[in-house]
Amino acid sequence: MKISNDTPTRPLAPWRELALVYLASLLVFLPFFFFFFRLIAFSTVPMDDYENFILNWDGKAPANFQFYSPQGYRWAFTGAGYFFYKALPLIELTNLGTSEMARIQAFQALALTSFIFAHLYFFMNYCLVRLRLGKPVDASLSIAFIVFFLGLSSNIYSVDAITLAWTSLALFCVDKLKWYAAIVLLSVFVNEKIPLLFAAYFSLIALFDRQQAGWQPRLGVALLAVCIYFAERWLLAFPGYEYQTQPGQFFERVRVSIPFLTSFKGLYMNFLPLILQLGISFWVWKKRLFGFGYFQSKAIIGLPVVFFGLGIFACSNYGIGRICLHSLPFFAVPLALLMEKFEHKDDLAET
Repeated sequence: MKISNDTPTRPLAPWRELALVYLASLLVFLPFFFFFFRLIAFSTVPMDDYENFILNWDGKAPANFQFYSPQGYRWAFTGAGYFFYKALPLIELTNLGTSEMARIQAFQALALTSFIFAHLYFFMNYCLVRLRLGKPVDASLSIAFIVFFLGLSSNIYSVDAITLAWTSLALFCVDKLKWYAAIVLLSVFVNEKIPLLFAAYFSLIALFDRQQAGWQPRLGVALLAVCIYFAERWLLAFPGYEYQTQPGQFFERVRVSIPFLTSFKGLYMNFLPLILQLGISFWVWKKRLFGFGYFQSKAIIGLPVVFFGLGIFACSNYGIGRICLHSLPFFAVPLALLMEKFEHKDDLAET
């Protein structure tokens, strides 16, 4: 697989190629829908009760159900799930009882929503490498598959799928300020960690990579989106998770997090995602592949560290590493450059 070093001034891939890659990969990824559906329908994985939001809108939620923070603000995930809940017939699963048909149908709708956005996450990483770096189809597909499978350690069967996909979309459009601004502002209704991620990224650029042009308005957009989210929480005042907005409880959250960081399970669930991304950063730094541009700034190195710390305050359980993985889309380009470097080394060794 040969990869050119030349970055073109215009996209190499025609729309027909993108359509073909999207549709073909959608068929390849289709088993993930049934995989996600079985995971959540049989309660084999921990998952927030988004199905109750759908059932509430359909008038079938428990009488005492109440929207709560922060899930109650993630309208995009539950809204898409509600659409599929109303539009699609139920696919019956073997060995699954039918006593709660509406709840199972809500699970199916959420699984389909997660599947669609999980595939979109793959496709956006393909577009990022193919269109922004101008790499060949085979190299772009390889990187997209690698970054996708690295993301499986997150709750990609749930809300993390749309979070990763939306982050990749915003990153793909980051050099187009109007598109970037629209996507990041709308991310308030997808997942509040997305504007926090871009606010952290451009803050790190402001501290360590100030020569990057245009970081100021992009940082401003991300901070505005964060403010909109907190204004939304203040106006709607859904109960729950108050410690996420009360600085006085932060040190208590650190104390609570310690057992989840020092156990063996905490090592591979919380620290492994951090070690993985820092390992990629180390090799990219060693090969001197960080450089100019929003896709390969050395500020990327700090993102998993910042979000690992955020997970300690906001999560305080075995989901700290999952939150750390929200920075994974930023590693698609560095990983592509790193694989290219290793491949060139192999080619030289053969000659």
